[in-house]
Formats: sequence, C-alpha cells, structure tokens
Amino acid sequence: MACAKRNAVEQMEFQSMAAALSGLVPTDDMEPGLYILSNQQKCYGAGILLAKEALQEVAGRIHAARMVVLPSSVHEVLCLADGGMESDELLSMVCSINASVVEPEDRLTDNVYYFEDGRLEALVSVE
Repeated sequence: MACAKRNAVEQMEFQSMAAALSGLVPTDDMEPGLYILSNQQKCYGAGILLAKEALQEVAGRIHAARMVVLPSSVHEVLCLADGGMESDELLSMVCSINASVVEPEDRLTDNVYYFEDGRLEALVSVE
C-alpha cells in the first residue's frame, strides 16, 4: 500500500478542466476552478484518492480549506473548492453523469467526497 501511494503521488497529474478540454470543446461557460486529478497515463488514476499527501497538495494549490472531490471514473476524479453547493445537488449530479455518460466498467462510485484537515470523507446517498 505504501508503494502504491508513493507511486500515485509521483505520477500525479493535475490540470484545470478548461486546459484539458481547450481546443476540443467550447470552454467559455465551463465552471471555473474545476480541476482534473489523475495519473500521467490518465488510466486508472482515481486511486489517487488513497494518497492524502496528493489531496493535500491539490487543496493547497486551489486554495481550498475544504475541497469537494467528485469521482469522474476509475481513471480520474474532479476537484474544486467547496463553494457551498448543496450535498444533494452534488450527489444527484454524480449519479446522473455516471448513469448517462460513464461506461459501467469505468464507474468508480456514486459518492461525493470532501477533503478537509487531512481527512477524506464520503457523503453517501441515503435513498
């Protein structure tokens, strides 16, 4: 586990969503402050969730006392500073995107995570 975490941190890739999609789709209306966190290969990079050091680095880089982590797929997660968006809205958005866009074999979870004070906590839907 220690080796996997070390590798995750060493292979971490972090970029804004706008930069990642620049030239592919219009980014004018894209949510500012939304970042993609994965590995350099962009393959099975969502394991970065296990590396608190990496999450702490990202939270610092985006100046977030509390960071929202949205599982995009097994390949990446999305991060943004907590702006007070309702938890139910976040859960609904993740579930909807997973059901309509993400291939079943690439789905990680329908949970939303918060990273604060070095802790990652899942917000689990209670439907």
